[in-house]
Amino acid sequence: MLRKHLSPALLVAIAALVVALGGTSYAVSRLPKNSVGSAQLKKNAVTSAKVKAGAITGAKLAPESFTGRQIVESSLGKVVSAQTADRSLAADHAGATIALDRVIFRGANGSVAQAPVGLSTASDLVTVGCDAGQLASGGGVRVDDPAHTDIIDSFPSGGGRTWSAQVRNDDETAAHTFSVFAVCVPAGAAG
Repeated sequence: MLRKHLSPALLVAIAALVVALGGTSYAVSRLPKNSVGSAQLKKNAVTSAKVKAGAITGAKLAPESFTGRQIVESSLGKVVSAQTADRSLAADHAGATIALDRVIFRGANGSVAQAPVGLSTASDLVTVGCDAGQLASGGGVRVDDPAHTDIIDSFPSGGGRTWSAQVRNDDETAAHTFSVFAVCVPAGAAG
């Protein structure tokens, strides 16, 4: 047999159910954005498994809260300026500077005959070479009598493996000597 009226107990139970469900849904739909913080979380409630990848950036970390011991260096990319430096000319030759402790000086002596009487000058060319596997990165000339001898030219020669110099003598009474020097470095250091 079906009753036409609801019992007061059933009415109270339905009202309690409506209030309970309505209050929860109201709370969920009405929470302001960012209203849950440290005070509302239980200790150890948030674990790394519950944090979305990329959600925590360096800007969100407290100063001095992260140390070098916590960084896996192999996981870090290269700084853009460091990548540029790797490709720069200076970086390409930086390793070669280590070889500069093996700089070797080579020298050769020359002599310019006395200038023929009536002709203005005599000249001579001397070349000094570096050892195998070396290049002449520089060179120079020294004359014994600057009053009568002039350096005509001083230059790299022999595909960069030698240094040459040409000296002129205008002294009609004597021959004069000169020295040619080459600064030799390992071929990889000359770049």
